[in-house]
Amino acid sequence: MLERMLERISESAYQKNFILKGGFLIASIVGLDTRTTMDMDATIRGLPVNEQSVREMFEEICRIKLNDDVSFTFRYIEEIREGDEYTGYRVALT
Repeated sequence: MLERMLERISESAYQKNFILKGGFLIASIVGLDTRTTMDMDATIRGLPVNEQSVREMFEEICRIKLNDDVSFTFRYIEEIREGDEYTGYRVALT
């Protein structure tokens, strides 16, 4: 399912702002089965990153309809990496 979310990101207004990283990226590069990865790590560049902006970004991306019979629903967002120089967010989708 992550590849379906990635497809929506690539069709969104944010396609140039997402920098994919982590296990999903490595699995994609080396040709591993990405279905074993349950999350996707990304950095956002060129946009303000705060809880409200990330929420709006993912709500908009979830509304993108493709011809794949897949839909995503935004569930919640939570702050991670408290105390670090840069705040991060975890977004949960269903």
